[in-house]
Amino acid sequence: MSEIEIGEYVRTKAGNIDKIKEITNENIYLFEKSIIRYTEENIKNMVVKHSKNQKELIQEGDILEYEINKISFTKIGEVKKYKDARSSKIYLGVEGFNLEQIAILRILTKEKFEEESYKVGD
Repeated sequence: MSEIEIGEYVRTKAGNIDKIKEITNENIYLFEKSIIRYTEENIKNMVVKHSKNQKELIQEGDILEYEINKISFTKIGEVKKYKDARSSKIYLGVEGFNLEQIAILRILTKEKFEEESYKVGD
């Protein structure tokens, strides 16, 4: 894994997505949302992926709140794999829209959905 930098977003094994706010002189990583301070060793063990672009952290099964454009209604959908009919390329998207075509407002990772949701039925 390449070095994680300030300003990058990280996705952890637990399904958290957060942004690196600061890296101290002692290599302690501070996040925007989390109050926990992580060492470099902790970061290496818990981070699945990191990027300056949040969309690169999205995985199949995640839930997104999004808009198609500024005049559309806010929608919520599950990220799925789709196949482009013209190029036969596989891409991640919501309701057929490529992630690059939508404005993402919020992300609920599949791990957090599984952890927090209540399954209805027997």
